[in-house]
Amino acid sequence: MSEFPECLLIVTAEVDAAVEAEWNRWYDAVHLPDALKCPGVRRGRRYVATGEITESAAGKTERMARRIYTTIYELDSPDAITTTEFRAMRGWYQFAPHVRSRHAGDRAGPGRDTMTTGPTPALMKQINEAFNSRDVDRIMSFFAEDCTFLMARGPEPEGRRVHGKAAVRKVLGALSRCGW
Repeated sequence: MSEFPECLLIVTAEVDAAVEAEWNRWYDAVHLPDALKCPGVRRGRRYVATGEITESAAGKTERMARRIYTTIYELDSPDAITTTEFRAMRGWYQFAPHVRSRHAGDRAGPGRDTMTTGPTPALMKQINEAFNSRDVDRIMSFFAEDCTFLMARGPEPEGRRVHGKAAVRKVLGALSRCGW
């Protein structure tokens, strides 16, 4: 991915250790190739972050070891996820009981519950436009107070995790002052 694409789909999940090897074989040999055949899907890359993370939920913070899988798809537009081909291949199939999708916060934007409905193409476009505008207030409108923002770079081996809306605002504000 040489230049910053106009539209990204980021899928992040944890997988039960008992099925992890089988899930990885399926993802690499079946799921990812099927996704890349869908109209409007340009490319995709898989990553795994391992190690200890800090996670906050319901006001409680704890450290734990995790393996977190992330796939980043470059799309022609948000409409790519609405095609018949994409909808047919989407999902975890036999692995569903063993996979937990991870979200950067439990809500994406005011009044938009992505945990139950998933992001719409219109929402993906709004989030993408907010980040492209580099307007921190506009970007922050998509974050919940108890959000976790996962950054690809940072001091931790798996990148940087920023917890809470105020902390995310501070990091994005510093990046914008540096001319990100």
